[in-house]
Amino acid sequence: MNTLVIEPFADPFRAYPVGGDYGDFKELFTKRGAECYVLNTDAFCGKNIPKELTLEIIEKLVDDTDQWQAFGDFAGVSYMLLADDPVEIQAESQSPDAGPAGLAEHVQR
Repeated sequence: MNTLVIEPFADPFRAYPVGGDYGDFKELFTKRGAECYVLNTDAFCGKNIPKELTLEIIEKLVDDTDQWQAFGDFAGVSYMLLADDPVEIQAESQSPDAGPAGLAEHVQR
């Protein structure tokens, strides 16, 4: 299980029930110990994400040079530290809108 696989999971042209794919995908984590990384390749906080940054992130994952930090108070969620793209998470007491619904209020660039 030492192989990096990039698997786009969204298939808008799926002509069969998603249940089978979901079960197979879930088994990768529950029975085979796979790790999952979600890559946003479009934009974040109004800033486009260039393909060069996406490739840099993938290279860091492959080379095992990635560094991660906890994403605020969200249990089990972390983000990769990138020197040119810092993420600032405000303290919950500074924002009236807490939790996932208020995520946009907590994350600033």
